[in-house]
Amino acid sequence: MILTCYNTFNTSFAIIEFKSKISGIDEARSI
Repeated sequence: MILTCYNTFNTSFAIIEFKSKISGIDEARSI
């Protein structure tokens, strides 16, 4: 259960970081 929550958080953070690299900081903030 805890591991699942951790993996979900990690995935979400990775997606935000990925989008910020592609679209820039301002685009990442608008998620």
